[in-house]
Amino acid sequence: AENGEVINNGDINVSSQTNNAGTVEVKADNIINNGYIKANGLNGGNIDEFQTYYNINSSTIVIPQPTREGYIFVGWIGEGISVACKDFSIPYGSTGDVELFALWVKE
Repeated sequence: AENGEVINNGDINVSSQTNNAGTVEVKADNIINNGYIKANGLNGGNIDEFQTYYNINSSTIVIPQPTREGYIFVGWIGEGISVACKDFSIPYGSTGDVELFALWVKE
């Protein structure tokens, strides 16, 4: 890749940049195995900060349980999750986006 040029072959983005010392820095990102995690349905509740971006090489990501005043967290649901799951994680080797929805019951 020329200075500042990005090459995309459909699987990997490769870009290069020459820094002030004349060193060429090359960065390669696997673009087909990236995923984002979106937690919905908090409805005024709180959740501890967690990693929202991952790729196939990321370590297992544990999604924290949210809290909401006056409510009990029942669990997460989403695509492929038919029963609410309190202890949800994205295992190593996963790909694709994950969209979760928090379920609550009133105390």
